Amino acid sequence: MKAYISEIFSSLQGEGIYQGVRQIFVRFAGCNLNCDYCDTPESRVISVRCKVKGEKQEIANPVSTEDLIGLLTYPSFPNPYSLNNCHSLCLTGGEPLLQVDFLEEFIPAVRDFYSSVLSKPKELGLKIYLETNGTLPEKLDKIVNLVDFIAMDIKLPSATGKSFFPRHRHFLELGGRKVFVKIVLTGNTKNEEIWETISLVKNINREIPFVLQPVILNSEVSLPKTQDILTWYTWAKKNLADVRILPQKHKTWGLK
Repeated sequence: MKAYISEIFSSLQGEGIYQGVRQIFVRFAGCNLNCDYCDTPESRVISVRCKVKGEKQEIANPVSTEDLIGLLTYPSFPNPYSLNNCHSLCLTGGEPLLQVDFLEEFIPAVRDFYSSVLSKPKELGLKIYLETNGTLPEKLDKIVNLVDFIAMDIKLPSATGKSFFPRHRHFLELGGRKVFVKIVLTGNTKNEEIWETISLVKNINREIPFVLQPVILNSEVSLPKTQDILTWYTWAKKNLADVRILPQKHKTWGLK
């Protein structure tokens, strides 16, 4: 199997409840949405080249499972790029689930490689972190047992022009305890959207971590008002067990 990859790099996770952990990121190319606040619009395009690890190196797309594993373990890269020195391998996008057939092959293969190199049992080996827009539950169903963490966006109609709440519901039901949800807040976010999102999560499992993420400076969208953010936090906290306001950090850290 082969996949179209936008870039591969090592950095700190800047969003959600795992902010600050080191990960190796594999950014898949292509997306089924066009959110107005998207901060990686280049990943929506399937390019002929894949950028590797922030170095001045590129490889041709599509990339095979074998080649991708080789890139992730290439010996000339410094220690931060070693799978052994990271919290997890982050599959991001774009939308990685658009290439779920590749993921079905790649995830077991990279786990096997990691375990064999370090002589560790698989249950103590490489962890897989999936970042997704949460709109493709039928795709998640194919690999939900292969991933360890699911960072799921809930996409509001004000950002996408369409409601995905029924698909989000199914996605959350499939993800179980592996999921935390994140909502990007902008100046266009509506009260009724927040209420519907809170109700959606509460009716599935009020213990699901719930992250409110105010948008960073973006020429395409306006910033939310501080009072609105605090009001939405209060609403969520009254109904859910774990609610946090966590803006993106990697941008303020000067990281990718």
